[in-house]
Amino acid sequence: MNKDHIRKATILIVDDTPENLGVLYEYLAGIGFTVLVAQSGEDALELLEETIPDIILMDILMPGIDGFETCRRIKKIDALKDIPLLFVSSLSDTVDKVRGFQAGGVDYISKPIQQEETLARITTHLNLYILKKELKEKNKLLEIEIKERKRAEKASEIANQAKSEFLAHMSHEFRTPLNGILGYAQILKRDRNLNESQKKGINIIERSGNHLLNLINEMLDLSKIEAQKMELSISDLNLMDFLNVMVEMVHIHAQKKSLSFKFIKSDNLPSCVLADEKRLSQILLNILSNAVKYTEQGGIVFLVKTLSQNNMPDLSGSIKIRFQVEDTGSGIEENKLNDIFSPFKQAGRHTRSIEGTGLGLAISKKLVGLMGSELYVKSKPGQGSTFWFDLDLFPAVSCKTDVLHEEPRIIGYLPSSPAFKILIVDDKWENRTVLMSLLMPLGFEIIEAADGQECLNKVLEFKPDIVLLDLIMPVMDGFEASRCIKKNPECKHIKIITISASTLVSPDQIIMETGCDDYIAKPVKIQEVLDKLSLHLGFRWKYKEKDKSHKIIQDNISCTDQCIDEKQITAPGLSDLAMLYEYAMDGDFKRLNEKMDAIVQADRKYSGFVNKLNELAKTLDEDAICRFIIQYQEDADGS
Repeated sequence: MNKDHIRKATILIVDDTPENLGVLYEYLAGIGFTVLVAQSGEDALELLEETIPDIILMDILMPGIDGFETCRRIKKIDALKDIPLLFVSSLSDTVDKVRGFQAGGVDYISKPIQQEETLARITTHLNLYILKKELKEKNKLLEIEIKERKRAEKASEIANQAKSEFLAHMSHEFRTPLNGILGYAQILKRDRNLNESQKKGINIIERSGNHLLNLINEMLDLSKIEAQKMELSISDLNLMDFLNVMVEMVHIHAQKKSLSFKFIKSDNLPSCVLADEKRLSQILLNILSNAVKYTEQGGIVFLVKTLSQNNMPDLSGSIKIRFQVEDTGSGIEENKLNDIFSPFKQAGRHTRSIEGTGLGLAISKKLVGLMGSELYVKSKPGQGSTFWFDLDLFPAVSCKTDVLHEEPRIIGYLPSSPAFKILIVDDKWENRTVLMSLLMPLGFEIIEAADGQECLNKVLEFKPDIVLLDLIMPVMDGFEASRCIKKNPECKHIKIITISASTLVSPDQIIMETGCDDYIAKPVKIQEVLDKLSLHLGFRWKYKEKDKSHKIIQDNISCTDQCIDEKQITAPGLSDLAMLYEYAMDGDFKRLNEKMDAIVQADRKYSGFVNKLNELAKTLDEDAICRFIIQYQEDADGS
């Protein structure tokens, strides 16, 4: 502690002997201390009501109240209790010293006073007192900071909870109509009597609905990760089958853009590993899809290899595997590399024409982090980008191999008599209709209910075999309805499958809280509904025998006048192509169609080009339309 700082301290001397006061006063004041004096305990207490010193020197034997009692009274006052008090006395017995410490003194100076010793003791205790004061102030500031931080964390937690609840609510609101859209799209696709135009329209509806669903899921995933509510679901994974599916999916998109696609893998990759298939698929599909999306020429290389020494598990038993995607796309400027992992950011040029939320890479980076690794990127503008991450994966004992086969058509179930009764409970008529349209043609007896209370009434009246139960409903929700059914001894045999768009509660928690037998998320997948009905009701599906005549007829159909030889297509001029490209980029299909009509009316030789462009316009695939137009723009520029 600084000596000048110490010498500015204020000292109170309490002694009934004027000679002692005089000696101490002259010595300490001469050094530079501010010195106050009192000749009795009563005088000292009165003085302390107005002035607070930094240290007190207290005689013990004084008329009135002695030094011990004066010290005890001082220590009872909050403003004075921490001030160091040193007893100065001719009493030198150990008992007296102990009484001094018990009264609250911090030291004991024996008379006659030795000046240097007294100064050393005063300086030491002043240092300790000042340090204690500073520590106390810092603790107060720290306590304030902690309180403010806790307040900020609480506010952030409330804000995150509000955001999560809002997103979950919006997700529920989106998923409800999507359940009707995607549900009927799946049902209509099962109709073998559809013509090609109808099939194409249904595929567009399903593709658009799934795209919207993926956008909703991305927003929810980011919210869960930020709220630290995302958990990995580890299970056995057939790594080779998994990678082959990834490659097949992405290869199709690469072919559409005339890009090369190479899949390179180590020969010694483990066949089975423990991993979260859904999240690993989400990461790889995002990186691979971005590679295709931002590459206009050249190709993509997907590399998967082991990095473990001698390709053997390390001491923990895991094998390090690298997943790497390299493209020849537009590349990313160095100062923007960090931005691509930020939510709602997109990489590369022409981001206006790229679909998506801009959440994909942000989510992928966080998911890789959850897996204990880091997502890296290196890129050069005009030369392409490389993304990679390394995972420590534990080998699995065995895993299933997925066998791809054409799905047979279900026409009923065995045994078919008596008919199983299914109660469909949902406050939305559209959702009930989707399930009814699926299940009634298969021979089930269907009953409907619009809320939990009506559900209970119909359960008691009709005794269904299984209940397909929505959770969020007016009057009585699905949680309460399920618990009531399970509590009734007459209904314990009834199976309950909850079908919900709710994302606030996990499926495991829903099953635990409701006592239901299973869970299906909205929008429903028809095959999942059929599989769970078969599982819980214990029947076998009846399939229609394969009809080979349809394929034979299709194989014998010859190309009509509508088939277009692209080599014979004559494209309009650059100005017309530029306008068509602009309308496609903006997604303005009305003006695109109007422009195509005008081009054909101006000159019939462009009909082949317009017919081909019209086919693409019917798919609403903006990327495919733009690529088709660009190739003729490039031909025109080169001619």
